[in-house]
Amino acid sequence: MTDLRVDTTHHAPHHCPSCRHVLDASTGVGREGPVVPAPGDVTLCAYCRTWLVYTDGLGLRPAEPDEVEQVDPTLRALVQQHLDAVDQLRPKH
Repeated sequence: MTDLRVDTTHHAPHHCPSCRHVLDASTGVGREGPVVPAPGDVTLCAYCRTWLVYTDGLGLRPAEPDEVEQVDPTLRALVQQHLDAVDQLRPKH
């Protein structure tokens, strides 16, 4: 099995179209690197967990259900594990 690469890219700030948090970085996972966002790539808001898609200007829009379904199931499971781990680290209110 090929090792996965994880790269964080800082970019111009954009607001999540769902929760309005400012997003100014992306963490990408891939088999070849560097892993940087490109138009059409799917991502996830770390704050509200909404699936998003990068637009032509690298803005963000909510993903359509069929776009999320196209994400590799193994990758979706890894993302869920990551989010669960982050939730464990966040302070409880």
